[in-house]
Amino acid sequence: MAQALGLRIKSSSEGIRFEEAKAAYESNIEINNALMEYQIQQDLLSKQEDEDGTPMDEQTLTRVNDRINELYEFIVNHEAYKEYENAQKELNDLITRVNSTIVAQITGRTGGQCSHDCSSCGGCH
Repeated sequence: MAQALGLRIKSSSEGIRFEEAKAAYESNIEINNALMEYQIQQDLLSKQEDEDGTPMDEQTLTRVNDRINELYEFIVNHEAYKEYENAQKELNDLITRVNSTIVAQITGRTGGQCSHDCSSCGGCH
């Protein structure tokens, strides 16, 4: 049953949108180049050394950190990333709703997720 449910979710509009957005994000050359440079800059920052092994001065560290921030902003503000992120959220929301329905069927309790604050819950009182 779980396998069939998983396949149904994957073939839902949310699942299809997620797969398409993921493929577009992962194949985007601009994003791939930015991610590659981001990783290189992160590696430099973590070592705090230039490519030749010389310790970086504060000005160079600041430039590397600034570049990391620029790349991060470029990536998260890119339309392909935003679409991927939104599609992933919609798919996660669908999965949460499905899980809530399953739990409700098992426990007999309906409603939102348990917040562990029983004062707001109508299921246990």
